[in-house]
Amino acid sequence: MPFVSIIFGLALIGLGAWGYATPNEEGHHSLTALIPAAVGAILVICGGVALVERMLKHAMHAAALIAVIGLGAAAWRFVSKVLKEGQVDFHKTSTQAVLGMIGLCLVFVVLCINSFIQARRRRMNRPVMPGPQP
Repeated sequence: MPFVSIIFGLALIGLGAWGYATPNEEGHHSLTALIPAAVGAILVICGGVALVERMLKHAMHAAALIAVIGLGAAAWRFVSKVLKEGQVDFHKTSTQAVLGMIGLCLVFVVLCINSFIQARRRRMNRPVMPGPQP
């Protein structure tokens, strides 16, 4: 799962870089377009930390939390924009970037939840050795 975190983090960094490199309607580059890149950078760091076996559980839980926060923030931005404007222009770079962040974060969170469930099942099915436990 650490490599999945790194891959999704790199995808979010790429999304943020694309959003920043593409000028908005006024021809300016918006710093807020780098928000997915910031979330992605944190996921890459969490994935790197998770490569250390003793840090795996903590780092992956942190990565899942960051992805949930990113998902919530992007979804909030999208919903508030729809409520404010009453319509959505899917041709705008900002809308595409927000939807991309929602999609990437959602898939990552689902993969994390599945991984956590599988890890718990593996722990529950581990045979108990006779004798004193460490």
